[in-house]
Amino acid sequence: MSSDREQTLQTLCRLDKSIAELEKVRDRILTKKDAYPDNSDKALRQTKQLNVVVSDLRALQAEKAAAFKADVFVDEQVPYMAAFHGNLSALQTFVSSMSPVTSHYLEHSDRTTGNTPLLAACARGHVDCAKILVAVGADVNARNLRGSTPLHCACENGHVEVVAFLLDVPYLSPYSVDRRNQSALQVARNACLDNDAWARFKECARLLEEVHLIPGILSCMNQRCNL
Repeated sequence: MSSDREQTLQTLCRLDKSIAELEKVRDRILTKKDAYPDNSDKALRQTKQLNVVVSDLRALQAEKAAAFKADVFVDEQVPYMAAFHGNLSALQTFVSSMSPVTSHYLEHSDRTTGNTPLLAACARGHVDCAKILVAVGADVNARNLRGSTPLHCACENGHVEVVAFLLDVPYLSPYSVDRRNQSALQVARNACLDNDAWARFKECARLLEEVHLIPGILSCMNQRCNL
Protein backbone atom coordinates (compact mmCIF):
# COMPACT_ATOMS: atom_id res chain seq x y z
CA MET A 1 0.00 0.00 0.00
CA SER A 2 2.87 2.36 0.85
CA SER A 3 4.46 1.91 -2.59
CA ASP A 4 1.07 2.46 -4.27
CA ARG A 5 0.65 5.66 -2.28
CA GLU A 6 4.09 6.94 -3.22
CA GLN A 7 3.54 6.11 -6.88
CA THR A 8 0.17 7.87 -6.86
CA LEU A 9 1.63 10.95 -5.19
CA GLN A 10 4.53 11.07 -7.65
CA THR A 11 2.14 10.91 -10.60
CA LEU A 12 -0.10 13.60 -9.12
CA CYS A 13 2.93 15.80 -8.39
CA ARG A 14 4.19 15.44 -11.96
CA LEU A 15 0.81 16.39 -13.38
CA ASP A 16 0.50 19.29 -10.93
CA LYS A 17 3.76 20.74 -12.25
CA SER A 18 2.56 20.48 -15.84
CA ILE A 19 -0.78 22.06 -14.92
CA ALA A 20 0.95 24.88 -13.03
CA GLU A 21 3.10 25.72 -16.06
CA LEU A 22 0.06 25.85 -18.33
CA GLU A 23 -1.80 27.99 -15.81
CA LYS A 24 1.04 30.51 -15.95
CA VAL A 25 0.65 30.65 -19.73
CA ARG A 26 -3.12 31.05 -19.34
CA ASP A 27 -2.68 33.90 -16.87
CA ARG A 28 -0.26 35.76 -19.14
CA ILE A 29 -2.76 35.49 -21.99
CA LEU A 30 -5.62 36.69 -19.76
CA THR A 31 -3.59 39.69 -18.68
CA LYS A 32 -2.70 40.62 -22.26
CA LYS A 33 -6.31 40.16 -23.32
CA ASP A 34 -7.48 42.43 -20.51
CA ALA A 35 -5.47 45.30 -22.01
CA TYR A 36 -7.33 45.25 -25.36
CA PRO A 37 -10.90 46.24 -26.31
CA ASP A 38 -13.13 43.15 -26.25
CA ASN A 39 -13.75 42.87 -30.00
CA SER A 40 -10.38 44.06 -31.25
CA ASP A 41 -8.20 41.84 -33.45
CA LYS A 42 -5.60 41.57 -30.69
CA ALA A 43 -8.20 40.48 -28.15
CA LEU A 44 -9.57 37.88 -30.56
CA ARG A 45 -6.08 36.49 -31.15
CA GLN A 46 -5.56 36.21 -27.41
CA THR A 47 -8.91 34.43 -27.11
CA LYS A 48 -7.87 31.83 -29.69
CA GLN A 49 -4.62 31.21 -27.83
CA LEU A 50 -6.52 31.00 -24.57
CA ASN A 51 -8.90 28.37 -25.94
CA VAL A 52 -5.98 26.15 -26.92
CA VAL A 53 -4.39 26.44 -23.48
CA VAL A 54 -7.69 25.79 -21.70
CA SER A 55 -8.22 22.67 -23.81
CA ASP A 56 -4.74 21.41 -22.89
CA LEU A 57 -5.43 22.16 -19.24
CA ARG A 58 -8.64 20.14 -19.31
CA ALA A 59 -6.79 17.19 -20.81
CA LEU A 60 -4.18 17.28 -18.04
CA GLN A 61 -6.87 17.63 -15.39
CA ALA A 62 -8.69 14.60 -16.80
CA GLU A 63 -5.43 12.63 -16.70
CA LYS A 64 -4.93 13.71 -13.10
CA ALA A 65 -8.47 12.68 -12.15
CA ALA A 66 -7.81 9.21 -13.56
CA ALA A 67 -4.53 8.96 -11.63
CA PHE A 68 -6.10 9.76 -8.25
CA LYS A 69 -6.66 6.68 -6.06
CA ALA A 70 -8.54 7.35 -2.85
CA ASP A 71 -7.84 3.91 -1.41
CA VAL A 72 -4.10 4.60 -1.01
CA PHE A 73 -4.82 7.23 1.66
CA VAL A 74 -5.93 6.67 5.25
CA ASP A 75 -9.62 7.40 5.75
CA GLU A 76 -9.27 10.78 7.49
CA GLN A 77 -7.03 12.05 4.68
CA VAL A 78 -9.40 11.20 1.84
CA PRO A 79 -11.54 14.38 1.83
CA TYR A 80 -8.43 16.55 2.20
CA MET A 81 -6.52 14.83 -0.61
CA ALA A 82 -9.60 14.79 -2.85
CA ALA A 83 -10.16 18.51 -2.27
CA PHE A 84 -6.47 19.36 -2.66
CA HIS A 85 -6.25 17.55 -5.99
CA GLY A 86 -9.70 18.58 -7.17
CA ASN A 87 -11.04 15.05 -7.45
CA LEU A 88 -14.77 15.65 -7.38
CA SER A 89 -15.68 11.98 -7.80
CA ALA A 90 -13.66 10.85 -4.78
CA LEU A 91 -15.07 13.66 -2.67
CA GLN A 92 -18.65 12.81 -3.69
CA THR A 93 -18.04 9.17 -2.80
CA PHE A 94 -16.78 10.15 0.64
CA VAL A 95 -19.69 12.50 1.28
CA SER A 96 -22.31 9.98 0.13
CA SER A 97 -21.18 7.49 2.78
CA MET A 98 -20.28 10.00 5.49
CA SER A 99 -21.21 9.08 9.07
CA PRO A 100 -21.25 11.14 12.29
CA VAL A 101 -17.72 9.84 12.90
CA THR A 102 -16.28 10.42 9.45
CA SER A 103 -17.93 13.84 9.17
CA HIS A 104 -15.17 15.08 11.46
CA TYR A 105 -12.74 14.40 8.62
CA LEU A 106 -14.16 17.49 6.92
CA GLU A 107 -12.02 19.52 9.34
CA HIS A 108 -8.91 17.33 9.10
CA SER A 109 -5.98 19.74 8.76
CA ASP A 110 -2.68 19.37 6.97
CA ARG A 111 0.21 19.45 9.44
CA THR A 112 2.35 21.73 7.31
CA THR A 113 -0.19 24.39 6.35
CA GLY A 114 -3.10 23.88 8.71
CA ASN A 115 -5.40 23.76 5.69
CA THR A 116 -8.67 21.85 6.00
CA PRO A 117 -10.24 20.26 2.90
CA LEU A 118 -12.20 23.45 2.21
CA LEU A 119 -9.15 25.68 2.65
CA ALA A 120 -7.21 23.41 0.28
CA ALA A 121 -9.98 23.41 -2.33
CA CYS A 122 -10.19 27.22 -2.23
CA ALA A 123 -6.43 27.71 -2.35
CA ARG A 124 -6.19 25.41 -5.37
CA GLY A 125 -9.21 26.78 -7.22
CA HIS A 126 -11.41 23.68 -7.07
CA VAL A 127 -14.77 25.43 -6.88
CA ASP A 128 -16.94 22.31 -7.34
CA CYS A 129 -15.18 20.61 -4.43
CA ALA A 130 -15.64 23.76 -2.36
CA LYS A 131 -19.37 23.76 -3.12
CA ILE A 132 -19.79 20.17 -1.95
CA LEU A 133 -17.80 20.77 1.23
CA VAL A 134 -19.82 23.86 2.15
CA ALA A 135 -23.07 22.02 1.39
CA VAL A 136 -22.23 19.26 3.88
CA GLY A 137 -21.17 21.63 6.64
CA ALA A 138 -17.47 22.41 6.27
CA ASP A 139 -16.46 25.51 8.22
CA VAL A 140 -16.32 28.43 5.76
CA ASN A 141 -14.56 30.59 8.34
CA ALA A 142 -11.88 28.02 9.17
CA ARG A 143 -8.31 29.28 9.45
CA ASN A 144 -4.96 27.76 8.60
CA LEU A 145 -1.64 28.34 10.40
CA ARG A 146 -1.31 31.79 8.81
CA GLY A 147 -4.76 32.78 9.95
CA SER A 148 -6.07 32.70 6.38
CA THR A 149 -9.72 31.87 5.73
CA PRO A 150 -10.98 30.11 2.58
CA LEU A 151 -11.63 33.56 1.10
CA HIS A 152 -8.08 34.71 1.83
CA CYS A 153 -6.73 31.55 0.17
CA ALA A 154 -8.84 32.01 -2.95
CA CYS A 155 -7.83 35.68 -3.30
CA GLU A 156 -4.15 34.99 -2.75
CA ASN A 157 -4.19 32.58 -5.68
CA GLY A 158 -6.54 34.51 -7.95
CA HIS A 159 -9.38 31.99 -8.06
CA VAL A 160 -12.26 34.16 -9.24
CA GLU A 161 -14.95 31.47 -9.35
CA VAL A 162 -14.15 30.42 -5.79
CA VAL A 163 -14.27 34.02 -4.55
CA ALA A 164 -17.64 34.57 -6.27
CA PHE A 165 -19.02 31.38 -4.74
CA LEU A 166 -17.79 32.14 -1.22
CA LEU A 167 -19.22 35.66 -1.28
CA ASP A 168 -22.66 34.12 -1.84
CA VAL A 169 -22.38 31.98 1.30
CA PRO A 170 -24.54 33.87 3.83
CA TYR A 171 -22.60 32.92 6.96
CA LEU A 172 -19.13 33.74 5.60
CA SER A 173 -17.47 36.91 6.86
CA PRO A 174 -15.61 38.76 4.07
CA TYR A 175 -14.09 41.16 6.61
CA SER A 176 -11.97 38.70 8.62
CA VAL A 177 -8.26 39.46 8.87
CA ASP A 178 -5.35 37.02 8.89
CA ARG A 179 -2.28 36.98 11.16
CA ARG A 180 -0.81 39.86 9.13
CA ASN A 181 -3.98 41.82 9.89
CA GLN A 182 -4.97 41.74 6.22
CA SER A 183 -8.49 41.26 4.91
CA ALA A 184 -9.18 39.19 1.81
CA LEU A 185 -9.57 42.44 -0.13
CA GLN A 186 -6.12 43.58 0.94
CA VAL A 187 -4.69 40.20 -0.06
CA ALA A 188 -6.28 40.47 -3.52
CA ARG A 189 -5.05 44.04 -4.01
CA ASN A 190 -1.52 43.12 -2.97
CA ALA A 191 -1.59 40.19 -5.38
CA CYS A 192 -2.47 42.61 -8.20
CA LEU A 193 0.73 44.50 -7.49
CA ASP A 194 2.91 41.45 -6.88
CA ASN A 195 2.03 39.43 -10.00
CA ASP A 196 2.89 40.31 -13.58
CA ALA A 197 -0.09 38.27 -14.77
CA TRP A 198 -2.60 40.16 -12.65
CA ALA A 199 -5.93 39.82 -14.50
CA ARG A 200 -7.48 37.18 -12.21
CA PHE A 201 -6.33 38.97 -9.06
CA LYS A 202 -7.88 42.20 -10.31
CA GLU A 203 -11.23 40.46 -10.74
CA CYS A 204 -11.02 39.00 -7.23
CA ALA A 205 -10.40 42.49 -5.85
CA ARG A 206 -13.30 43.89 -7.87
CA LEU A 207 -15.71 41.32 -6.46
CA LEU A 208 -14.64 42.14 -2.92
CA GLU A 209 -14.86 45.88 -3.50
CA GLU A 210 -18.50 45.40 -4.47
CA VAL A 211 -19.07 43.73 -1.11
CA HIS A 212 -17.21 46.47 0.73
CA LEU A 213 -19.07 49.07 -1.38
CA ILE A 214 -15.88 51.00 -2.08
CA PRO A 215 -13.99 51.94 -5.26
CA GLY A 216 -10.40 50.96 -5.49
CA ILE A 217 -9.17 48.43 -8.01
CA LEU A 218 -8.56 51.14 -10.61
CA SER A 219 -6.43 53.07 -8.16
CA CYS A 220 -4.67 49.81 -7.31
CA MET A 221 -3.80 49.26 -10.97
CA ASN A 222 -2.79 52.91 -11.39
CA GLN A 223 -0.42 52.44 -8.48
CA ARG A 224 1.04 49.42 -10.25
CA CYS A 225 1.59 51.40 -13.43
CA ASN A 226 3.40 54.12 -11.48
CA LEU A 227 5.82 51.71 -9.79
